[in-house]
Amino acid sequence: MERPNIIYIVAHDLGRMLGCYGRGFESPNLDRFAREGVLFKRTFCTTTACSPSRGCAWTGQYAHTNGLMGLVNRGWSLPVDRKTIVDYMNDAGYHTTLVGLDHIRKFREDHRFKEYRDADPRTAVAVDNAISFLRDQQGESTPFYLNMGTTEVHGSQWGTFFANREEGGSNPPIDRYGWKDLERTPVPPTFKDAPQVREEMANYQECIRYLDFHLGRLFNAIDRLGYRDNTIIMFNTDHGMEGLRGKGTLYELGMEIACMMRGPGIESGTTVDHMIQNIDYTPTFLDATGEDIPEILEGTSFWPLLSGGDYTPRTHIFAERNWHGPSNDPMRSVRTESYHLIRNFDTSLKTAYTPETVPEIRETFESYPSSLFPGGDDPRPEYELFDLEKDPYDWNNLAEDSSHQDVKNDLAERLEQWMRDTKDPLLDGEIPNMLNGWPESPTHPLPA
Repeated sequence: MERPNIIYIVAHDLGRMLGCYGRGFESPNLDRFAREGVLFKRTFCTTTACSPSRGCAWTGQYAHTNGLMGLVNRGWSLPVDRKTIVDYMNDAGYHTTLVGLDHIRKFREDHRFKEYRDADPRTAVAVDNAISFLRDQQGESTPFYLNMGTTEVHGSQWGTFFANREEGGSNPPIDRYGWKDLERTPVPPTFKDAPQVREEMANYQECIRYLDFHLGRLFNAIDRLGYRDNTIIMFNTDHGMEGLRGKGTLYELGMEIACMMRGPGIESGTTVDHMIQNIDYTPTFLDATGEDIPEILEGTSFWPLLSGGDYTPRTHIFAERNWHGPSNDPMRSVRTESYHLIRNFDTSLKTAYTPETVPEIRETFESYPSSLFPGGDDPRPEYELFDLEKDPYDWNNLAEDSSHQDVKNDLAERLEQWMRDTKDPLLDGEIPNMLNGWPESPTHPLPA
């Protein structure tokens, strides 16, 4: 059997805010893509900061295992000796190419791709470069692995609050998108439905439509150039959306991510309800291409779900939060089908905002809180426990409720056992910033 090409597309800060997930945001091309393949309805990231989450997807390992526990633009970098999907695809004889954003190592060269195209992460430009690559590959007998990352829908591209909270920030380039309808704009369930919030969400919808439009161009080009029947395409995002109790937290809105695939061996119109994590992507790609899965990978291939093989569903989802820029907020969590337990290792911090406790939102939006930092009035508890069947967005903490102590204790034991099994350095104390140091120069030169 001919080995399939792989196209891996990752968007920024999107969560599951797409039409195909029932969130009200318009995304017709991604919705069509999901119908043509498989939609994973419950995929979660293993950490809710941009660089670490992407590192987990590439390595198939948790962040504290692979060593990338903070942002690449804030002094962290995936150690160059860590093998990623790029190395595995190279070893398998694939032609590996990077287009657009990676956000995993300080130097792109250290990823060891065989080919590098333009690093411009704007979706329109990245798609143009991806299509150019696909044209160049026509007639080639070597299968390829194409990795494409976009800057959309990062908060810097749509949120005026982002400019106001960042020193020297500028207004986002929302004139790039050109669509706004406040009445039709949805407001996520953890946000306050205030006029300024609706204005921001209208900007967010514009940004999603821009991403969706240009991805539609890419999907059409893939079909037009003859790759539809021999190419597995995955679209996903790094973590939940920017905003209240979202990105940067371990609450449900921060951990949920979109994931969908299309390609040979994947039945159209399929949905998967099993819990999946982004550390499962690399073993799945290796499985789909007939390669062995290294024992050092902590993820599990879900290719058997799509190909009719034996598959044991996950019963627990584990996640972590470490550094995000200058902020260290150490958390660990475990999620089951029914409950979600979060352990906060720094109880000197304050609780997260809720729509009821969020400060007054002024017209400039400058006081609207980022999800990345706590801001409530109460001390943060060590444990937070949520009943997902009754409380799907993690509002009502049951950790001290007498009727839930057995559940809490069981999940706390499982969480600590996972930390021991994966040699989590947080067990030994606070994880220092820039743990592995920032490289001063690339280790691997660019290919000729």
